[in-house]
Amino acid sequence: IVDIDEGYYLENHVLGIKYNGSITKEELSKYYNSIIKSFQDERTLSFLNSCMGNNAVNTTELEKLLPIFI
Repeated sequence: IVDIDEGYYLENHVLGIKYNGSITKEELSKYYNSIIKSFQDERTLSFLNSCMGNNAVNTTELEKLLPIFI
C-alpha cells in the first residue's frame, strides 16, 4: 500500500488500484486490506488459473472481471 498524498509513478508492468472518493484514510486502508486478502484467497487463485493461464492480468480484467471476496 502506497500511503503518500502526492503523485507517484508505477513501472509499466505494475497495476495500481486507486479509490476515487471521499473517505478517511482508516476506511481506505480497510478497503485496500480487504482487496489484498482477496488476492491471497484460494478462490482468486483458482479463478486466475482457470481464466488466465499465464496469471497476467490487464487493467480491464482487474477492474471488470477479477472477483473480490470479502
